[in-house]
Amino acid sequence: MSQELHRRGHEMAVHSVTHDNEEEYWDNGTVSSWSAEMGGARDMMVRWGNVPADDIYGSRAPLLRLGGNRQFTALEREGFVYDSSMVAPLTNPPFWPYPLAFSAPHRCHGNFQNCPTGATPSWRW
Repeated sequence: MSQELHRRGHEMAVHSVTHDNEEEYWDNGTVSSWSAEMGGARDMMVRWGNVPADDIYGSRAPLLRLGGNRQFTALEREGFVYDSSMVAPLTNPPFWPYPLAFSAPHRCHGNFQNCPTGATPSWRW
C-alpha cells in the first residue's frame, strides 16, 4: 500500500516504530530513542514499502507528544525536514506552517508539552 500511495504522489512521512502509548516515553525520549523510532520507521518503509528513503522527509510523534530539543535534534540527524507534531494555538491568521529554523513563534500549547526551546537550523520549508 505504501508503494502505491507513493506512486500516486502522496507525501510520505513516519509515525514511529512502536507507537508506545505512554506519554512519558515520548516526553522524556533521548536523542537515541527518537532516532531509533523515527529513523527505524523510515528504514522499515524503505525496506518493506519499497519507498525511496529520499522521499520520506517528515514525521509526526505518536499522541502528538513532543520530546523537546532531543526530538528535533534526532529528526535533524536522521535527515527529516519537518515534523507535524507541534500543536499551535488557534489564531487568525494561523501560525502554521512555520519553519523550525527559528524558535517556535508561540508559547508551548497543549497538555504539559515538552516543546523545543531552540532553533533547528537546517530545517527548511
